[in-house]
Amino acid sequence: MKLLNILFVLVLLTVPLFAQSEKVEWKQLSEVHEEFNLKIPKSNFAANYIEDNGKIVSALYRAKVNDTYFFIKSSLEKQYLPLNDIENLAKENGSASIKTTLGNLLGTKYHFKDKEGFYNHVITLSTTKRYYLFHALSEKQNDKLISQFFDSIEFSKSTMNGFPPKDTSALARFAEKLKSKHAAKEKSKPKSGIGTGLPYKKGKIDIESIITNTKNSKLRLYSKPSPNYTDLARLYHLNGSVLLRVAFTKKGEVNSIEALKKLPLGLTNKAIEAARGITFVPPVMDGKPYTVYKRIQYNFTVF
Repeated sequence: MKLLNILFVLVLLTVPLFAQSEKVEWKQLSEVHEEFNLKIPKSNFAANYIEDNGKIVSALYRAKVNDTYFFIKSSLEKQYLPLNDIENLAKENGSASIKTTLGNLLGTKYHFKDKEGFYNHVITLSTTKRYYLFHALSEKQNDKLISQFFDSIEFSKSTMNGFPPKDTSALARFAEKLKSKHAAKEKSKPKSGIGTGLPYKKGKIDIESIITNTKNSKLRLYSKPSPNYTDLARLYHLNGSVLLRVAFTKKGEVNSIEALKKLPLGLTNKAIEAARGITFVPPVMDGKPYTVYKRIQYNFTVF
């Protein structure tokens, strides 16, 4: 019997150890138009390119392992990298930029914990050919995968710091493409409105008039606003879902929101903002409304 108990304890101790040592497969990323060579996880790897006359104007590489995210952005033009967004995000979270080196190149480094609980690691630099941004983030303070990622970044010894020459005609065509794409998206957006058809009182649903003569009923959601994307999350093509635990009070108010599953780069906060705008009628039992807790999921997808 004692032997069985010891074996049971060993099994319990072994399970989390296996979970922690999950094997991660890495791929070598070395593109013809890029000057770097690095390793990035194969999991959820994707690449997006914007071309003009056969030239890669801008490129995005991304990967995800559980809740650890990796983003690489390169461009011929500085304005197409989210440098201001990164700098502002760092300042909002009490962090300043510091000078760093990546091989033989000088760069700028940011390291900060954001308001959603993610630890951000960013390095930006420019060469005589392109601008580069390397961004990795995780809810773990010392994520070994992020260390492996940054340690693997290499540039050839012939690569030099500098600023890429401007191809004004290519950049003008690129800007026009972005403008047309944005205009098409705005045109396709559905018009918004409350549209619940419910009695209102001081800008809110008049709960008393609805539940009058109601003995028993379940929670009824009448509007669930969609969350907005943040600019940085959209630029990184960040997809996923945020799961919230929300208290729907008997007074018809949304309260006590807890994030059970998060997304970085401001999307968790955007989901919480959207949840606060939900209109509903609370559940009723024996003619009296009561507070209930429900899980609400918001999905984010960049098309």
